[in-house]
Amino acid sequence: MNGDMKNGRFRMAQSEETLQMANHQLWTTLSNAGYAILMNIQNDIRQAAPEPGALVLIQAQEIPRPNSTFDSVLLSAMDTCTHIQLARFYFVSSLAATIDFLDFIVKAFPFPIAELRTDHSPMSPSDSTRQIEHRFTLAANRIGIRHSIRDLPGKTLESILRQYFFDGAVLKGAETPQDDQALIAELQRFLFFHNNHRSMPTLDGKTPVEKLRTCEPHGQIGSFDPPLANQGKNGR
Repeated sequence: MNGDMKNGRFRMAQSEETLQMANHQLWTTLSNAGYAILMNIQNDIRQAAPEPGALVLIQAQEIPRPNSTFDSVLLSAMDTCTHIQLARFYFVSSLAATIDFLDFIVKAFPFPIAELRTDHSPMSPSDSTRQIEHRFTLAANRIGIRHSIRDLPGKTLESILRQYFFDGAVLKGAETPQDDQALIAELQRFLFFHNNHRSMPTLDGKTPVEKLRTCEPHGQIGSFDPPLANQGKNGR
């Protein structure tokens, strides 16, 4: 076995161990919070998103590039009802990236989307935030999707759901093409683990795909592993 293969397997084992530890910490946090609080969170989820696609959260995470004029961005989308999650990495943070991501999630989620919710702008705040918000909203509205910019009911629910998004170690900064590939590989492993194997306290211990199977007409769905082609797009 050559050195690259050994290092690759070692990084994969580290990544899986990190995911398991993060999930354990989340269960511990909710366990310490108490059964009543967990029940309140689950009730808030049912009220906010009674069915898949009723409310999808979008999060943007900027990735600083010390040797580049532009920062990259990781866009993630998570269905509140099932916690099914999608994500895509873009080399340049831009309005075009958000529109491309909108098209991607509409096609990749196995259910129609009724509402998208962002913290503020679909991208990080900047001088053009209002323009981005307006154009993103128009793009969503044209395909029958509402776009809202406000908090979920209850700060506890919002903070818990935000912990489910990808937060890989390589988000600290990718300076080379090899770093970009490492980020994409880590993201793919995370999404497969999250959607198919991550037991969720806010879903009564179910994984996102197990929760999806309880919703019609998705009872026969197997694993959820949509293709992540064109990762690392320019998004210009």
